[in-house]
Amino acid sequence: MPESEGNLSIFPNPSAGYVNVRTTNGEMLLQINVYSLTGQVLYHEKLGRAVNERLIDLKLSKGVYLLEVVTETSRINKQLILQ
Repeated sequence: MPESEGNLSIFPNPSAGYVNVRTTNGEMLLQINVYSLTGQVLYHEKLGRAVNERLIDLKLSKGVYLLEVVTETSRINKQLILQ
């Protein structure tokens, strides 16, 4: 089941690397960032066209990360677990 907070759904979580990021209210995704728990940027994608869903492939080690999604009206942070 997708994990959602407000207007954002991310799944699967935990994930093996592929993560689907989707807005649930039709808002457009502008940017997706993944940070280590120490704040280092490990993944950054600025979306060049208006979409409300994006599949990302994170080639990162197993662990806990912070996923940040920027939409037209908000900035949402979620914990992401890679296993």
